[in-house]
Amino acid sequence: MKNVLFSIALLFFVTVTKAQGCSDAGICSIARGFQAKDKKFNDNIEYAAIFGAGESDVKYFSPYVAYTNNFNEKIALSAKVTFSTANGSFGTRSAFGDAYLVGNYSFKEINNSQWSTLVGFKFPLNSSNLKINNNSLPMDYQSSLGTFDLFLT
Repeated sequence: MKNVLFSIALLFFVTVTKAQGCSDAGICSIARGFQAKDKKFNDNIEYAAIFGAGESDVKYFSPYVAYTNNFNEKIALSAKVTFSTANGSFGTRSAFGDAYLVGNYSFKEINNSQWSTLVGFKFPLNSSNLKINNNSLPMDYQSSLGTFDLFLT
């Protein structure tokens, strides 16, 4: 009976939950700062730039900067801010994208296996309605999805 109730509850939860893919919300790259724990340093700064091409003739330049603080062996906190420039037939538009705040908790190592969990939030830095000459731009030109996201892994 418990399995039936659990299955019904899970089905209900899945039908009312809205989720995004990895590349949309940015969860694929957010844990990178936690993976390279250098025991000599508690603070890490990461910066990178992504160059890409989208539909039609849109070209992207998307830099970001992230700061991670390893408070101790178990707890770390990371903050990340993104920026994006898109250039194509509609023109060029640049804007800040999203801000991320993510915490990582590492469980006790057992048999050379290390488990951890991430909890974080993504906050949009614009409403995802960027314009050129008062004309709304397609999603390719938006620097953010404009959504508030919760990460649980």
